[in-house]
Amino acid sequence: MFLKSQIIFSSILALCINYGRAYGANTMTQQSLDFGTIIQLSDNAAITVDINGNVTSTSGVVHSGTTTAGMGTISADSNYRSERIEQLNVSSGAAITLENNCTLSVINPVMNVSDNQFAIAPSGSICNGRAPESYEIEIGATLQISNGYCPEGTYTVNVPLTWNEAHCNSIFDCYCTNGSFEGKSGYIRASVTVKSSLSVKETQSLDFGTIVSMPEPQNINMSTNGQRSGGIMTQYDKTGQQGIFTITGAPEHQVNINVPPSTEIQNLNGTALNVTLNSDTNSVMLQEAGGTGMATFSVGGTLEVKANQDQGDYQGTYTVGVNY
Repeated sequence: MFLKSQIIFSSILALCINYGRAYGANTMTQQSLDFGTIIQLSDNAAITVDINGNVTSTSGVVHSGTTTAGMGTISADSNYRSERIEQLNVSSGAAITLENNCTLSVINPVMNVSDNQFAIAPSGSICNGRAPESYEIEIGATLQISNGYCPEGTYTVNVPLTWNEAHCNSIFDCYCTNGSFEGKSGYIRASVTVKSSLSVKETQSLDFGTIVSMPEPQNINMSTNGQRSGGIMTQYDKTGQQGIFTITGAPEHQVNINVPPSTEIQNLNGTALNVTLNSDTNSVMLQEAGGTGMATFSVGGTLEVKANQDQGDYQGTYTVGVNY
């Protein structure tokens, strides 16, 4: 007689943001805004990368890998002596909603542009000595995760970008302060790669061994350390074993374990026996092991055998859940 189990696992999350070609023909992307890889520990989480590419704050996530600020270059149009960019703005709040209602939002973007305005002048222009030929924009932002754990995968968000642009040909207005402005728009492309943060795998099935049917009811106990007691068996019968599970996830984080109170096992004729389940712990701390957090826990139980129980192999399943 033996009992097999099945498991479930929780999937969580990682992100990179690509700085898109937002300004038009005179714009070149140099570097993506990259949040690296993140593992989501909470259904509401966030990570912030500044304009220097440094992670300045995290909440409910573990991150790994290299993070970089977004960098783009706006170069002057050679058809004009100078140009002026004003009211450069990256919108906050662009988002996508995934399955399980998980939402990814890019909020609180920051730039290195003083007062959100600057002048540029092409090489060879009389204004080039007063205004640079190009302007490098550095961008940081916060990735906010809300409303649940995001599934594994790669996702993108287009974050709107707007500005006003003026073109001038006067040698007396190299900063293009008197130009006629027109509105421009573009976007920053944000993408996220989500990886599973937490998994649990059965490495040994819970098995009550072999039992001899008797005229009276029997209770067979399997402890979480693999010791069986109760019931009648012969010296040739197998004694059974406890169930063992291995959890992997973020190192040095506490994980809660949920084992159902009971389940049933049945033979091929559909005759059922009740099993009361228990685990050796309700929570574990994941210990560092080669860059990954790992821990194990065991499941035991009590099998209720009826008088004159039908012979046969009895099997069943139970579902184990883990979460941070």
